[in-house]
Amino acid sequence: MDIHFTENLVVHNKSIPNGKLIFFNREHKDSYNGEYVELVKNSNVVTKPYTNIRWFFKDQLGIEYRVKKFALNIIENSDGSNSATVNPEKVDRIMFIGTFERFLLNNGFDKNTEITAEFIMDNIINTPFFILYEKELESVINIWNVRAVLKDKTNKYVALLIIDNNILGQVYCEIFNDVEAKEYLDENLIMYPNMKLYISRVDIRPDAQGKRLCKPLLKYMIKHLRRLGYEMLFIENASSTRKGVPACICYYRAGIENNYKMRYLDSKTQNFKIMNERDCLKKKIPRSYYYMSDNIVKRGKQKIKRAIKKFK
Repeated sequence: MDIHFTENLVVHNKSIPNGKLIFFNREHKDSYNGEYVELVKNSNVVTKPYTNIRWFFKDQLGIEYRVKKFALNIIENSDGSNSATVNPEKVDRIMFIGTFERFLLNNGFDKNTEITAEFIMDNIINTPFFILYEKELESVINIWNVRAVLKDKTNKYVALLIIDNNILGQVYCEIFNDVEAKEYLDENLIMYPNMKLYISRVDIRPDAQGKRLCKPLLKYMIKHLRRLGYEMLFIENASSTRKGVPACICYYRAGIENNYKMRYLDSKTQNFKIMNERDCLKKKIPRSYYYMSDNIVKRGKQKIKRAIKKFK
């Protein structure tokens, strides 16, 4: 039995030579096809230069310490530069623990001193040497890395799209535990407490984008989630490409073509609404989408009917 449920890749009704789709289920990780494992291990990592803006201050000895940006109120000046002040409500979280310990050591304080708002105010902020400044730090970030397929325990299911032994697409799914599901329910981000399967990531390799690979890959993943009995799924559209419109259409069609009913979360009303493809063409498109099987939709309608009948 092929535990990867390998399929030939079809894009826009055209079979792609040497193209295939494969499915990984962590429950069967000990039986993964060795050829696919090696393909993942040897896959290229794509990086790009990245500029980080970090904030610092120097102590009276001239030693530099990084501060957390979230603890600052950033002010944009008329000349385009930035200045900052410390948010009074976040004073005690201005530094990372390791940075704070280094400050204590360099300035002669007891190493067991606690990070408190009072200590920070008295010994750092309300001192002549405390001046905040920003720096641009050049670094390199990964924008494409498939090797997590074999290492990441968070994601239970993964689907890959392969052409000519190059991995060009990946989809990750994770299953929330009861606590995580309740948190999402309390924040109105999911419709039901047992809506626990989250399609957490849909990626096409940067040099393969724009080639209509998203839908066949996601459609393939959703088909196998349905095969495994998942009647409710959800996904968030974090794409910035063309304001997220192509991703919205991809996610919608992949669900409809697997016979799921589509819903979306209205950001203004925080209500769940029936989704149509034209919702992807709105000026401000919805970003959270929900896949519901016929069984779930029917049970929901029956529950509403019973409630109305009881009310009457």
